[in-house]
Amino acid sequence: MRRTLSILLAAGLLAGCGGDDDEGATGQGAPPAGGDGVQVAMENIAYAPREVEVRVGQTVTWTNNDEVMHDVVATDGAEFDSELFGQGGTYSFTPTEP
Repeated sequence: MRRTLSILLAAGLLAGCGGDDDEGATGQGAPPAGGDGVQVAMENIAYAPREVEVRVGQTVTWTNNDEVMHDVVATDGAEFDSELFGQGGTYSFTPTEP
């Protein structure tokens, strides 16, 4: 069973208020070997793609290619909420149930 995860740009206009946090990436695990993970790029104050389908056990990884801080927030189903992370940072999530 596949679940659609909607990605919400929560930091967009408020990114400048996030401070200058130089901490590295945050997340839960790394993408699985073999390239089975789903990749989402954060560029130009947007996510690409905006919505993805992820199977249970499949990792989705967001990479911030912007100069501003971003975060990742679930809007339906799975519960996850990253902290703000800067350029070059990543956040990964692997759903454990449908």
